[in-house]
Amino acid sequence: MADREHEITNAIKRNALFRTLAPAVIALLSASATILKLQRGTRVCHRGKSCPGLYTVVNGRIVLRVGASPEAGKVLEIIGPGGHVGLAATMLSTPLTVTGETLVDSTLLLIPSQALLNSAANNAELGLRFVAALSREVHALTADIEAFALHSGHKRITNYLLQLAATESTGSSVVMLPAEKGIIASQLNLTPAYFSRSLRDLITAGMIAVHGQKIIILDLGRLRDASR
Repeated sequence: MADREHEITNAIKRNALFRTLAPAVIALLSASATILKLQRGTRVCHRGKSCPGLYTVVNGRIVLRVGASPEAGKVLEIIGPGGHVGLAATMLSTPLTVTGETLVDSTLLLIPSQALLNSAANNAELGLRFVAALSREVHALTADIEAFALHSGHKRITNYLLQLAATESTGSSVVMLPAEKGIIASQLNLTPAYFSRSLRDLITAGMIAVHGQKIIILDLGRLRDASR
C-alpha cells in the first residue's frame, strides 16, 4: 500500500501541472488519485461521456480522436508522458469531446474531478497553471486549423518532422514516429497514401531515410528549406 502511495505521489510531482506545488496540495491530490495500468488498445475515455477527472500519462501514449469510429474518425493528438486528458471537461463539468485509447501498454494517473476543482479553488498557483494549460491547448488548436486550411500536405509533413527533431539545429537527426504512419497521417489531416508518397519523395530527394517508425533526417537545413 505504501509503495502505491509513493508511486502516486511521485507521478504527481513529475507532472508539470503540479510540480513545485506545496506538499499539502500534492498530499490532497495524492489521497484521491488512482494509478491505472492499461494494456494497448484500452479505451480510456469516450466522447459524449462524463469525465471522471484528469488523466495524466506517466508512461506510454494515448491517441485522441473525434468521430464515431477509428476508421471514420480524425486523430487530434497523441499524448505522451507528462501530457494530460480531460482538463477542459473537468473545469467546465461537461461531457468529453474526444475519445482516448492507449497506443501501447501505458500507466496513467487519474485525479478525480472534485479533488482537482477543490485544489484549484484553494490554490491560486494551481488555478493559473490550469489556465495556462488550457490556453496552450487553444493555441495549438488554432495552429492546427491554420495548417489544415493554408498549408500544403507536404509542408505539414516536413513541419511535423522538424517538430520531432526540435532539439537539433544542424546536420542529421534520428526521430521516432510516436504511432503508426496511418495515425500520424490522420493527425495531419492527410490520407495514409499521401503521407507515404510524400515520405518516398523526401527519401528520393535525399533528405530522409525511413526504417519502420524510425526516420533519419539526413539534412535538417534542406528539410527546413523544403518546409517554407
